[in-house]
Amino acid sequence: MLKKSVLILIFFCLNNLPVMAAPSASATAQAERFERYYGLLPDADVQARIANIGRLLVKANGLSEDAFSFKVINSAQINAVMLPGGYIYIYKGLLDFMPTDEELAAVIGHEMGHVVGRHLARRGREQLLTMILGGLLGGTEGAIAASAAINSLPAYNQRDEREADDSGFKFLLGAQMNPYAMLVVMNKLHDADEHPEIRSNFAQHPEPTARAQRIKNQLQKMQISPVVLESGLTAVVKDKDWSFAITMPDGFNKPIYRAWLLAGNLYALANAGEVSADKFIVDEQKDYALIYYDGRLIYRLCRADLLADGVSLAQKAAECVERLREWADGNNGNRAAAR
Repeated sequence: MLKKSVLILIFFCLNNLPVMAAPSASATAQAERFERYYGLLPDADVQARIANIGRLLVKANGLSEDAFSFKVINSAQINAVMLPGGYIYIYKGLLDFMPTDEELAAVIGHEMGHVVGRHLARRGREQLLTMILGGLLGGTEGAIAASAAINSLPAYNQRDEREADDSGFKFLLGAQMNPYAMLVVMNKLHDADEHPEIRSNFAQHPEPTARAQRIKNQLQKMQISPVVLESGLTAVVKDKDWSFAITMPDGFNKPIYRAWLLAGNLYALANAGEVSADKFIVDEQKDYALIYYDGRLIYRLCRADLLADGVSLAQKAAECVERLREWADGNNGNRAAAR
């Protein structure tokens, strides 16, 4: 009876403990040890790129800039982590696996979701409860049981991951960024699990397929347009009578991922106001071409896109720009008709 009363008291106290952030000095010291162990990527441009993405998400969503830090770790692993104190680290290997700013924003937004959800503190309470319960069992048996239970706890459970997904999705919308990017990231988690040659710790995250479906359901409820349709290996971005077909992969980005990224970029563009068809420009590189709108990357053409049509990169880029201008004209017409 006494044990039962103690258990009730423990549960009450643990469930009503204030969630306190780790002391700043302690969190900073832990982050510094982590950075010394892995090393920061010695590329100022890449570090600035990740920091800028993070700051955009933080500022646009009314969060405190002092509560977050964004850096790139010099490791080939495909991973991202959050340490106490809001220290968020992107591993160098992730930049190749998820190369676009939109994908990286989704990953960073997810890690920010762990911060605002205080998931590390929650896990700490779970550990404390487990240790107390083990002590109540008594003796060596209780200590072993408590230790085993603590070691079996995942870094984050499914509830934590879903909450971080939802927060990251909201952060993308709050910053007027690509809402489809979270869907790309969730599917790539599944891809990493299928490719043992990829040095990924993301593959250990729970239920990526179910989490991807949850994001897809949210997009459908919001009736976000353009939509993406898939037929075999072809993905089609469709906005009323306008459509854009993608048949070729670009590195780790399958046609469906490229379509989601394009659709989300167009959604963000239209959501920001009227679109000028004259502002689409091409930055042609050796093996690819980037199509921008007013400084915002909209679409990336790669060499594989030329195989189906047998045209030059410049010709293909010009065709894509023309198609995007048609979309802009149609979007402006729909906006005018809705007034």
